[in-house]
Amino acid sequence: MFKIFVIGFHRTGTRSVNAALQQLGWNIIHYPCPSTNELFCDEFLAGPPWSILNVCDGLSDIVTVSYYRKLLDLYPDSK
Repeated sequence: MFKIFVIGFHRTGTRSVNAALQQLGWNIIHYPCPSTNELFCDEFLAGPPWSILNVCDGLSDIVTVSYYRKLLDLYPDSK
């Protein structure tokens, strides 16, 4: 199964794209650190791979910007 990564900085429409993908049935987590998913905050600071990707379809917002190349290596079929 592929993953979806909405790569973008704050205030660039990532939350809107995330909301649209969720309405289409995808479980995309928007900026998963720290306020929305404190459990994974330390893991995100350490960098990928992240266990949160085992329970969701993808990620959106600034966290993807720093790691997009690593995410593409880990998930070559990602969108």
